[in-house]
Amino acid sequence: MGIFSFSINYTKLLILVTVTILLILWWIGEIVYSCPINSFTNYYCAMCRSTRAIKILFELKLKDSFYMNPLALFWGYFIILTYFKLCLESFNVK
Repeated sequence: MGIFSFSINYTKLLILVTVTILLILWWIGEIVYSCPINSFTNYYCAMCRSTRAIKILFELKLKDSFYMNPLALFWGYFIILTYFKLCLESFNVK
C-alpha cells in the first residue's frame, strides 16, 4: 500500500488526457474556436463576450478579461477547479 493509496480510473484518465491535449493545442493556437452563430450571421450571441473573456483570462490578461466580462474570473475559477477534480478522480486520490 504505502502512504498514498490510489488506483487508476481508465475512463476518466482517457478523458483527462484528451482534454489536456485539446487545451494545449488550443493554447498554442492550433485549434481555433469560433462561435457558430457569429459564423453564420456575423452577429455576436449572448455568450460571445464570455467566451472571449475566458480566452483572454487563460492568456493571463486578467485586467482585459475583467473589462470584457467580470464573470469570466468566476467561470475561469470553476473551469480550473473542475480540471483539478478530474485529475484527482482519474487516479482515485481521496
